[in-house]
Amino acid sequence: RGLGDVYKRQIQKAPTLEEVMIKLLPLLEDSVFVAHHASFDLGFLTSALDELGYAPFSGLVIDTVQLAKILLPMAESYKLSHLTLDLDILHENPHRADEDAKATADTFLFLIQKLREMPLVYLQRLVEITKYSHPDLSLLFEHVMSNKYSQYHDDEDKGYTFINQIALQS
Repeated sequence: RGLGDVYKRQIQKAPTLEEVMIKLLPLLEDSVFVAHHASFDLGFLTSALDELGYAPFSGLVIDTVQLAKILLPMAESYKLSHLTLDLDILHENPHRADEDAKATADTFLFLIQKLREMPLVYLQRLVEITKYSHPDLSLLFEHVMSNKYSQYHDDEDKGYTFINQIALQS
């Protein structure tokens, strides 16, 4: 009895694609698909939906790789295992679906917090810069910007110097 036998038993007990999709479809409605290298995972989802005759996913897609490249331009690597290490995010078993999903969620939350801490003028510029190249990210930036604007205080951008609508940390 080797490791192969363990996997065979797991596969035999696994639900069918149809059984999984019946549970997944309600979760996809009005949702945002967040993944690390989203196009890879979205490809699997799209194939599964198509195979079973369902409409393709039509929600927003947020790729944490793209988001990290924008918000952490000096990162040495955008591999999930490297990012989580750099960001002190627990990721004990890389390349395991459940562990990678949790690490991706934690990375996403870290990046959202980083966005919330940015000056309003920087968020405005991000919206403009990404509007055509990354429209889903642009909508995310716009959402964060709108929330920040609705709660804006004059002293919020202390620590920054603004030159021609560019925010420089003081």
